Amino acid sequence: MVLTLGLIYPAMASSLWRYRYRHTWYGDRAFRWTGTWKTIAGPYYLTYFLIVIAAITGSAIAAAAPMLTIDGMTVPGPEAWLGIAATALFAVLCWFFYRAGEASRMYSEVRLGEARATVKVSGWALFAQFVMFVFSFVAAAVILIVIGLFLLAALSGAFPGSESTLLAELSRLARSGWLTVLALVFGWLLILGTFTLLAETFLGYGYWMLIARGSTISNADGISSVGARDEDQALAGEGLADALNVGAY
Repeated sequence: MVLTLGLIYPAMASSLWRYRYRHTWYGDRAFRWTGTWKTIAGPYYLTYFLIVIAAITGSAIAAAAPMLTIDGMTVPGPEAWLGIAATALFAVLCWFFYRAGEASRMYSEVRLGEARATVKVSGWALFAQFVMFVFSFVAAAVILIVIGLFLLAALSGAFPGSESTLLAELSRLARSGWLTVLALVFGWLLILGTFTLLAETFLGYGYWMLIARGSTISNADGISSVGARDEDQALAGEGLADALNVGAY
């Protein structure tokens, strides 16, 4: 099932892009998308089969690598882990370069009247954004842990000689059912909020920053004649349009 969906992805993606821009307006002027499934078929299938070949190669390397016995347990040796890590890194890089190529090709097929965009996005830039996101999330997690340790140390220092009493009290609170649940919920929400904020900043806004920086608009003078358009009062299909990120701007 997954293999079949993967093979027909270019046709599905092109249909979605065509639907999205056929139902998107800028004032009284409709967007058009002139691409087809062939727009991304080449890069997509190349990336698809490269990742499949890399996965097969990595599995073969891991299977052929010598095993180690530690405390009576047989585990893969360093060569196996190195092969798996190299395969994973290669697959991730392939995905970022494909995503950059897809954005460049697909957005370059968008038309607004006679105006058209030519977009060029770098795969290395997308990968760098992801690396910055990972480092920022790890740094935020470390900062939160350090703040918690400082607070614990401050509470211990506020009552000299009561460190053991404080730790015993914290241990008792940790065994309290509702307080433990409350702490887990608060900690999960804090981590989720931090993750969402950083993801939106680096991966969301950063992606559109690269799209904007890599875009060149030709025949843009025609956009100046765009006028206002009456509000569409029809509610049919509104949920579907929102889900597909289409509408008037």
